[in-house]
Amino acid sequence: MHRGTVLHIGDSFHLTYRARLAELLAADQISLVAPPHSTGDAASLAALVEHLIAQYQPDIALFAAGPHAIEHTIASLEAEPTSFSNYERDLGDAALHLQRFCGRQVIFIPSPPVYPSLLAAAHNIAADLAVRLNRTITQYNQIAVGLMGPLNIGVADLHSTLERNLDHSIAHDGLSLSPGGIEVAAHIAARGVYSVLHS
Repeated sequence: MHRGTVLHIGDSFHLTYRARLAELLAADQISLVAPPHSTGDAASLAALVEHLIAQYQPDIALFAAGPHAIEHTIASLEAEPTSFSNYERDLGDAALHLQRFCGRQVIFIPSPPVYPSLLAAAHNIAADLAVRLNRTITQYNQIAVGLMGPLNIGVADLHSTLERNLDHSIAHDGLSLSPGGIEVAAHIAARGVYSVLHS
């Protein structure tokens, strides 16, 4: 018996574990649908979300949107940062659209950490800049998680799990998932889906 359709939304980081997530969900008769491309940062998602809902008509939404897309991480280090207020506005707008369509069956995935020493070596940037980037990611995640609580949107905390085991989870570029990280990310995302199905 088909148990529902999950719309998976995120930047290129989340594309890397999508196929494995689809396998896990399919074993429980849950379909996964998604755009074939990155949906970018929170501002980009806010502009796209109504179109995605109309196109895919999901029962469940599993979404991620940071202040910048992971594919723009290095460029973002030299750019004017997204203000906390603008990030909260854009993320909140996307979340509300998804919630209006899917009700309580919406799950948010906070932005992943980077591996500072590997990121610095791979991209020839200062080590302290890479460390500060992780602190900044944590600040934006705190805003995002704080926003989800009052909206009764669940959180699949991929960030904390990856952060506890960077060696196993993050690839040599310091940004993307290793094979072990793909497995971890897919299982955390799947548990997020199961949490709203069983609530």
